[in-house]
Amino acid sequence: MAFHQNEPREQPAGTDVMRDLAIHDLACLDSLLTQRPLAVSATGERSHASNEVSRAVISLHYPDGLCATIEADWLSPRRQRHTEIIGDQGSLVRTEGEGLTFTPAIPAASVTDFVQAPEILCPAPVRDTPDEPLARAVAQFARPIRGGAAVTTGAAQSGRILAWIEAAERSIDAGGQPVPLLL
Repeated sequence: MAFHQNEPREQPAGTDVMRDLAIHDLACLDSLLTQRPLAVSATGERSHASNEVSRAVISLHYPDGLCATIEADWLSPRRQRHTEIIGDQGSLVRTEGEGLTFTPAIPAASVTDFVQAPEILCPAPVRDTPDEPLARAVAQFARPIRGGAAVTTGAAQSGRILAWIEAAERSIDAGGQPVPLLL
């Protein structure tokens, strides 16, 4: 999984890019995944004026080998909100202003077929059928954004996310070394 948020603007006083931009992606991860990360590693760039992190790449390492990466950046020359979820069945990509696409994985035996049928790699819009699990997950994620339901974030989730941000800060200070999390 990869989340990219670039928001070119002045750094707000008293905060960093992880608490302003990355916190939203961390909340999405916490809501979408049933497992919790074992460790966090991060690299970042601090503002010379405030010493706050203005650019960060945060990686969350999960027990089954999943690694979720979040890139948050105030220094980028252009605005970008981009999410990629890549799995055995294919990839789901959402880019702000472009919608959501699903690209099925190519089975190893089908790779040679690509020469004869290059359309295999063309992304297809996600089918919005009520019984499709990915469509249900996307609908649940989109419902609060569209104003159809309140976001249900409790104190436990908020505490987990803040612990992940604090671990990312320690990792940045330690040159990107992984910081174990308490389960």
